[in-house]
Amino acid sequence: MNLTDQLIDIVDERCDLAIRISGTPRDKSTIWRKICGVPRRVITAPSQFERIDRPLTPDALDTSFCMSCSSLGQPEVWNLKRNDLRRSITAGSGVISNNGDFLYYLAKSGNCLTLLPDFIVKEGAAYGTVETFLDDWTVSPCGSRFSIRPAESCPQWLRLSQSFSRLIFESFPS
Repeated sequence: MNLTDQLIDIVDERCDLAIRISGTPRDKSTIWRKICGVPRRVITAPSQFERIDRPLTPDALDTSFCMSCSSLGQPEVWNLKRNDLRRSITAGSGVISNNGDFLYYLAKSGNCLTLLPDFIVKEGAAYGTVETFLDDWTVSPCGSRFSIRPAESCPQWLRLSQSFSRLIFESFPS
């Protein structure tokens, strides 16, 4: 078993199954099934607002303080919505990481604002270690997805596990 935050090509890496928490997959050579949406929150350390003004709207964000969670090496776009208002904010490019835990610790130490999944920030927000803000805005969720490579790209001895994986996939909506 190989566990990594790195976005890999499961065909080239000879992986049978991958579970990703990410945006819409771009890889069309593999089979993807969405498991569920993953809610996200904009966070920082409470002490950050001693140094900068608390943004009350996405337009008030200073993107130079915003760090990106991305496996593509490009600044992340944060899509936020409140009622009929929609805003897309491109986070800064000072730090781009594919590791949410790393960005969480940067935010917790008061070094950035970042957008992360609830499962990373929930405990810290409950204890006041980090603070969510822009809570009256809805952030588009990312998705958790299973991915398997096509059976024809697998050696014969792996096809049985692929058949089992397909049975699991068929229980999830596309």
